[in-house]
Amino acid sequence: MRPVGTVVPQFIWRLPNPSDAQRYAHSSLNMPIFFVRRNRVNLGLHLIMATAGDCTVLLGAYNAAPVGDCSTTYVRIKWPGYDDWSKQIMTRDRTSSHSTITLEKLAKRVANAVCHFLDCRDPAWQVGGTNGIKKDHVILIGLVHVSQGSWQPILQLDRYNILPRAN
Repeated sequence: MRPVGTVVPQFIWRLPNPSDAQRYAHSSLNMPIFFVRRNRVNLGLHLIMATAGDCTVLLGAYNAAPVGDCSTTYVRIKWPGYDDWSKQIMTRDRTSSHSTITLEKLAKRVANAVCHFLDCRDPAWQVGGTNGIKKDHVILIGLVHVSQGSWQPILQLDRYNILPRAN
């Protein structure tokens, strides 16, 4: 096992309108997706590794990603100290059959979305800056299906971080 750091504490994303929540209340959600390495011991990929497409270390990397029957989905992030953030990603390939993307492509697309989030933050939870959290400090552990068409990444730091106190 590798030494690991703090899991980024996020509240689960919820539909903003009660009427939407009622409309989708009976939608079934998929099981979480964990990015397990082929050694079956370690979880996750550093964002830098995933964005570079170096995802072949994943167990089942070339299998279809278990994202359900959708062509796009939203990656939702609720990073402490920041407004809710989302980015839409494609979950189908561009072939004539429009097949579900592979697990490695899903990891790469989610990692790119998380990097986009990190690139456009001001340092409140110390994202960016001189001593803050940078892309190469973040590990993509997995995804949680939080609503129909929305997945929230499970993110971990490769170092320990002192969490801000809740007031």
